[in-house]
Amino acid sequence: FDSSEYDLSLTGSGFLQTLNIILDLYSNNNGYKLYLLDEPDSHLHRAIQHKFLSFLQTVSKNSNIQIIIT
Repeated sequence: FDSSEYDLSLTGSGFLQTLNIILDLYSNNNGYKLYLLDEPDSHLHRAIQHKFLSFLQTVSKNSNIQIIIT
């Protein structure tokens, strides 16, 4: 991305759902140690699913957060 504005309403539901999860995990203002995710990859391209799952593993390990995915 460059410095111009980007309209998130033009993105797909998979991107928005993933962005929501990423922002919540990074902020973790609530101090949760357990996240339950129901089909977080259902609207993502297969290549992005793999990257997203790798990201979740890294965050889980580095932040001592347990993530359960169905």
